[in-house]
Amino acid sequence: MPLLSTEHRWDLLTAGAAALAAMATRQIVTRVWSLTTGDDPPRNPESPETAWTEALTWTVATSLVVGAARLAARRVAAKRRPGLPASG
Repeated sequence: MPLLSTEHRWDLLTAGAAALAAMATRQIVTRVWSLTTGDDPPRNPESPETAWTEALTWTVATSLVVGAARLAARRVAAKRRPGLPASG
């Protein structure tokens, strides 16, 4: 008997794909930030030494782009998952 059911294996695969997408995307966002601003992204946006505009811009940019990448990875994995009902 397998240690994990097929459903659990697909759940792990989907979560892994989302995590890899998030890590790769964050690196891309960091490089784009450095290229466009000429400076490194804020290491700690919560720090009082970080300007509000910089902290908010970095937080919004990374949240939107990384969130979209995670969603895309999960959707691609779900599309390949056998036996999933089509949503309306």
